[in-house]
Amino acid sequence: MVKELTFFQKETFQLDGGEDVQAHLGLSGEPQLPQCFVAKTPHMNAAQIADLNVRKRRYQKSYLDYWHSTSNLTRSGRPVDAIICPTAPHAAVIPGRYRHVGYTSFVNVLDLTSVVIPITHASKELDQLEHDDMGQHSEYDPSLYDSAPVGIQLIGRRLEEEKILSLAEYVHNSCAEL
Repeated sequence: MVKELTFFQKETFQLDGGEDVQAHLGLSGEPQLPQCFVAKTPHMNAAQIADLNVRKRRYQKSYLDYWHSTSNLTRSGRPVDAIICPTAPHAAVIPGRYRHVGYTSFVNVLDLTSVVIPITHASKELDQLEHDDMGQHSEYDPSLYDSAPVGIQLIGRRLEEEKILSLAEYVHNSCAEL
């Protein structure tokens, strides 16, 4: 599933070869930022886009089937209500340094509902880097991130915005009480 997800992230985000983003940047006169991840690629034609959409919908359906199958794992016999996960491998984004979209791009490909909520703030005393197994924290500087907000995202199934917003309010209030 991960290999397919990576394919859909790359292919669906640049159907027009990056032309739309380039046009808007041209209108504003702003340069393309490195974290924009848009490269000029060949345009897809209508048949290619239709094929990609069919494959993407099948992929989304297989993930939805997996989500529904979690009812076999819960005590209630109901599927999991939401996924709680980080939004990034760091606290708040430092302009020009956001290079990892792995925690959020799958939400877009799968067309899921999500909301990001603040839960705490980074602390240079508490949040020291012990090891960096995956190389994601090479730019981490405890002093630079000190007091920066840290958020999590709650992810739910398609069209469950009200449920996810209610869960977000509950989690946010629970964290505030700590």
